[in-house]
Amino acid sequence: MKKFMVLLLSLMVFASLFSSTSAADNCQNYKTGMKVWWDGVELKPGQIGRLTIKKDTPLFKLNGEKRTLSRTLKAGEFYRIYAFKPGLLSVGGGYFVERDSRVTYQTPSKTKLEQVKQIQVCTIASKSRATFTLKDSNGTAYKVYAVGLDEQKAYGSFSSSATWNSVWAGISEGDVLYKGNYRLYLQKLNSPVIANTGIQIKDYVYNASRKMMYQVPTYYIGQPDLLAIANTESSNFESADLYYVHNGQLFRVKRSSSWAAIGYTTRPSAVDKLTYQTKDYNNAEGVWTLNTWTLNPNNAEIMLIDSQDY
Repeated sequence: MKKFMVLLLSLMVFASLFSSTSAADNCQNYKTGMKVWWDGVELKPGQIGRLTIKKDTPLFKLNGEKRTLSRTLKAGEFYRIYAFKPGLLSVGGGYFVERDSRVTYQTPSKTKLEQVKQIQVCTIASKSRATFTLKDSNGTAYKVYAVGLDEQKAYGSFSSSATWNSVWAGISEGDVLYKGNYRLYLQKLNSPVIANTGIQIKDYVYNASRKMMYQVPTYYIGQPDLLAIANTESSNFESADLYYVHNGQLFRVKRSSSWAAIGYTTRPSAVDKLTYQTKDYNNAEGVWTLNTWTLNPNNAEIMLIDSQDY
């Protein structure tokens, strides 16, 4: 009997873990383009309620505490609500109405709100060209999605008609390439909420065959994983912008208070807590340089602390 109870408890724990993981990652029940309807009207991502105008009421732009009248909303009109302030309701774009007897405010069920969030996550996940799971300094895991806008696909080619997919040091014949403006989204693991980080990599050619977006994992407590978005500079040199998660946000690493990629021949690897190494090769002189970097996650700055030729 005791063994049976232990086995039953183990199965219950396993089922619980499996269920919590599936809730955020399993999108098989949500099809692309699926919508959630609320009384015959689509419930949009980010929408928290709806507004019905009972009596004509002013719509105004809010800039700090200053109100600028835009127009008058007419009785019988409906509007989606995305945020609120004390005594005010936002219809989006920085426009507000007063929350008083001239309007009726309604909120959807929690179930419908969760469905909209899940569909948004699944839609972004399905469109992501590259997806990574990064741990922050506390060991909390987040997913980062790179979603391309107006994305084009091509293969590395010697053809005279090839343009951005022409073979050179950064592209070999047959390499799988994608070009677009890529937005980065962040989702805490197993959370139904996904956020646009505001970070966009414009006009980027992603060489999927060479995995030019890649992760730099760490095995040290108190150190975050890094995401690298790289470009080829020459036959033996790359540069990469680095990103990491801190306090629930995705930060771009900087050098000396300005944005700057780091260059290398061999990609960065963690060698100690908050410490990374890269190698550069000077093919004109046949000399390797070992570079050591340190990251300060509190201000997103990476510094070169040592360089040695060998």
